[in-house]
Amino acid sequence: MAVKPLEKELFQSIFESSVEGILVVDNSGFLLRVNPAAERMFGYEPGELVNVKLEMLVPKNFRESHIQLREKFNKNTISRPKGLDLGLYGLKKNGVKFPIDVSLSATTVNGKAITIAFVTDTTELQTIVQKLK
Repeated sequence: MAVKPLEKELFQSIFESSVEGILVVDNSGFLLRVNPAAERMFGYEPGELVNVKLEMLVPKNFRESHIQLREKFNKNTISRPKGLDLGLYGLKKNGVKFPIDVSLSATTVNGKAITIAFVTDTTELQTIVQKLK
């Protein structure tokens, strides 16, 4: 079923204008598409993250376990919602580690399995929570 031009434009607009970071990843861990919010969140220029490994956005001390978790997700493809407080961190281009929340969805496009990650920087939320304690 072909996507109508209006639908394609709508989905492109949603992807580009989302305030939430969106990462589209293949099963080998390469970033296929990254929206502007994710580029800003991680401190990269437009297009700079395409065709690089997802683990580049993961702090070094978590990379090996992240690869194992990614491979496990690829086998099970059970969507994971946000809000599970898994203690996840992202790594900005400048080397700064920051807390994130991630939801994952698996899908297939043109016969190719992909994962879509929706990423939120939780730095402000964690600051507020600490002040309330």
